[in-house]
Amino acid sequence: MAAGDAFARCYAHSYRGLFLTAHALLDDAEAAEQVTREAFAIVHRDRARLAADARPEERVRAVVVRLARRRLRWRALQVPRARPAAPSARETVRRLHRLAGLPTETIASVVDTPVETVESYLVDAEPVSWAGVRQPVVTRVVERARLRAARARTLGVAAVAVLVVGVAVPLLRVGSPEPEAAKPAYTPPSPTYTPQSEMVQPRVIYDVGFVDERHAHALRADCRQFDCDLDLVSTSDGEHWTSRPVSNAGQPRGSGGRLYVLGPDQVAVDWFPIDEPAVLGRVYSADSGRTWTRVPQGVRGTAREIPAGAALQSGCELFEEPCTRSDVRVILPDSGRSARLATAPPLLGAYPGMVPMADGRWWIAGKDPRTRRWTIALSDDDGRTWTVARPAWRGDAEGQAWTIVACHDSIVATVTGQLEVGDYGILAMFRSDDGGRSWTKTRGELGWAVAGAPVAASNGSLLVNTEDGAGLVSWNDGRTFTQEQPRYHGFAYWARSGYVALSSPDAPIQYSPDGLNWRELSLKP
Repeated sequence: MAAGDAFARCYAHSYRGLFLTAHALLDDAEAAEQVTREAFAIVHRDRARLAADARPEERVRAVVVRLARRRLRWRALQVPRARPAAPSARETVRRLHRLAGLPTETIASVVDTPVETVESYLVDAEPVSWAGVRQPVVTRVVERARLRAARARTLGVAAVAVLVVGVAVPLLRVGSPEPEAAKPAYTPPSPTYTPQSEMVQPRVIYDVGFVDERHAHALRADCRQFDCDLDLVSTSDGEHWTSRPVSNAGQPRGSGGRLYVLGPDQVAVDWFPIDEPAVLGRVYSADSGRTWTRVPQGVRGTAREIPAGAALQSGCELFEEPCTRSDVRVILPDSGRSARLATAPPLLGAYPGMVPMADGRWWIAGKDPRTRRWTIALSDDDGRTWTVARPAWRGDAEGQAWTIVACHDSIVATVTGQLEVGDYGILAMFRSDDGGRSWTKTRGELGWAVAGAPVAASNGSLLVNTEDGAGLVSWNDGRTFTQEQPRYHGFAYWARSGYVALSSPDAPIQYSPDGLNWRELSLKP
């Protein structure tokens, strides 16, 4: 069975039971839905192993339980009067039995309690019942998975496609729960299949780039019946937005896109299939999407410097992993074409920042081809020359990526990667006070699953959000972090003139020129 088919089948047949497991642990339907969707997004990354697993539901259940426990730990950190009381072990066991219908042995493993104790808790327990579950369309889960992948890999580029599965997906049609006294005994309902014509996805804005505080562009996807129509949403005053369709220039239906903002009116959009990493083509507009030109594929010529407004792109195609290419490409603002950056240092898996840092420097991270050691290259003269140094980092965690930000008089480099199955976080942080000629390690692994890399605020602090919704702040370049109320939601990335924060497709997008003061963007035309 193909990995994608196995994932869709597991999702269709396991979502309800896993949701009810999370509901029993958290006693919160909204939180349970978030945890269940996140768990499926996590296992989507390793869906090939899921396809080979004889008990795929148990694999996903382990992630659900871990995420739920993490939420419970986070609740315990909240102000006592603002948090709900944690359910007792007895209450949790009885809910797992009544809601999810789990066998005694499974309940014991979930709550980490001896089987004999669980059995004692279930004496005179209520009969198993079933609560109504609204199962999200699987494409929303796949979309969430790709959001995580993009966040983990680029950590600063919101190149997140709206992804649609090209097959009908089994859904559970479930009504509202009946009154408690009238609930029937638990009987697994037969799945029904929703026609493609009924599988409608909402409009989702997933890629935002700023030129300055007034000029910005974003991609919006409107996916219906497995086809995605892309619009370019633009503003010239920072408040009022205009929407225009992106020409697909002959690309097949259902393609996704990635946005490059190259100037006040100049943009390029890469098209790629929703299920494949290879870029299909590119279109370019010099008038904010009024007209579009198809850009020839491939690299044309070389560039010995990075023009104003240009963007950098890795020679690796979208989501290619592992990447062994060493070339860096310049996307030219006057045509949208790609040219090879002739002056870039030869680094394996070279991955550049798409836009310059707040201080105007460009950066590239990769491995030295001789020593295979991680290397950071910085340029303060538009790519004509590069300062190259090797931080003391030899790690090779899954999904490892670098993000480099200017922080007052120093530069901070953050390497992120997999902490444990499904969790991504900060593995190490480094500081340079001499323009990148040397790097000092300021900290090792941060024991939180983080959403993105740190934001360098104008007051000298570093801000980062956790997957649990907490805000962390450091005043010493990452040596220590303390908890505070988050200033933005989700994860943030640098967008040439400020930070953009994204979380779920339903949440508002935020923008900050300085990392401290954030405002919501109303991108409605």
